[in-house]
Amino acid sequence: MKNIINFILLLISLFSFSLSEESFGQDTTKTKKVEIGIQISSPEVYSWYSSPTNFADYMYLWGTSKSNLFATGVFCQYSLKKGLIVRMRGSYTSTYLKYTDTIYSGVSPNYIYVFQYKQNIFVVAPGILSKVSLGKFNFYGSLELPIKIFGDIHKSHTYYFYSNGSYTGYNVDKYDVDGGLAFGIGSSFGFKYLLCKRFFIGPEFSEAILYHYVDGKVVNTFSGYDVNGNLTYGGKPSTRVSKKSGILMPLLIFSLNLSYGL
Repeated sequence: MKNIINFILLLISLFSFSLSEESFGQDTTKTKKVEIGIQISSPEVYSWYSSPTNFADYMYLWGTSKSNLFATGVFCQYSLKKGLIVRMRGSYTSTYLKYTDTIYSGVSPNYIYVFQYKQNIFVVAPGILSKVSLGKFNFYGSLELPIKIFGDIHKSHTYYFYSNGSYTGYNVDKYDVDGGLAFGIGSSFGFKYLLCKRFFIGPEFSEAILYHYVDGKVVNTFSGYDVNGNLTYGGKPSTRVSKKSGILMPLLIFSLNLSYGL
C-alpha cells in the first residue's frame, strides 16, 4: 500500500512538473529572479545498519519514549524564464532515539533495557522546477538529483540488572558504524502563498529513489560494570568491515517553506 501511495505521489509530481506558465499564459512580471528560503521538514530514519531484532519498534517513538528528531534546510532558486526555475537545496537531519523498557519478575524489576540511536544526515539536491501562478498562489513540481551523506551511527543496548529489588550493575553493547552515501532522482510538488510583497509560505511534499553504498567499519564494544560504575569485564572493541548497497525505498518528506524574493 505504501509503495502504491508513493507511486501516485510521484505521478502527481511529474504531472506538476510538466505544467508551466507557458501553457496557462500567466503574467509573471512580478516574479522575482532570485528567491532564498528556509525549510522545516519531517525527519527521516533509515535502518539498514541495524540488527533485525525489533529495530522497527524503535524507529518512530512518538509519545512512548524520548525522541529528538528534526530536519531543517535552506534553498536558493533562480528564474531562467517564464515558469522555469533552477534550485539548489541543502538540508540537515538530526536523529536521536531513546527507548526504555522495564522487565519485571513479580513486582520487582528484573532488568531495565535502554536502546539509544544517534545519526546525522546531510543532503545536497540541485533541481529544476516548473510553476503555475494563480493569483497569490504558485503551484509547482520539480525534479532533482539528491545526494545524501549519512553520518556515523552510534547505537547502544544497555541492561540495568536488579536482584531482589536491589541494583547490581549493568551491561552495555555498543556499536559505532561508519556512515555512507546515497544518490538518485527525486521529485516534489507543492504550492506557496504570497504573504506580502516579497514573502512566500507554503507546503512541499518530496520523495526520492536512491541507491546507497556503504563500505566502512563497524566497531562493537561489550562491557560489564558493577554498581559503582567500575568495569568488571569486556571493554575491548572488536572491528569488522561492513559493505552494503542497494535501493532505498521512497520516503515521503513533508516540508514547510518560507522564502523571500530578491
